[in-house]
Amino acid sequence: MKKDDAKNLMFYQWINENWLISGGLITKATAARILNRTTGRISQMVREGKLIEHRFNNEISFVRFAQVREIAEKLSKMIESPSRVSKKSASKRSKN
Repeated sequence: MKKDDAKNLMFYQWINENWLISGGLITKATAARILNRTTGRISQMVREGKLIEHRFNNEISFVRFAQVREIAEKLSKMIESPSRVSKKSASKRSKN
C-alpha cells in the first residue's frame, strides 16, 4: 500500500469515527457560511469553547455540525421573534 493510500484510509477511518461521535463534522469555512460569520469568528468561538474543534493529524480542522446547527437555530429564532425591548419600544411609540 502506498503512503498516500494509507493516509487516505486513516483519514476515512478517523472521519467516520469522529462523525458518529460528534453529530457530523464540517469545515470552519462551512460553519462560517451557515452562521453568516467569518472564519476568524469561528476560530474565536472555538477558543471561547462555544464550538468544539476536531483535528486530523494537526492538518485539517473541523467543527461539530450539531453545535453549528444549534447556534443557527437560536439565531434564526432571535431574528423571527423581536426582543422584548423592541416590543416595549414599539408599544411606547404607538401610545404617543
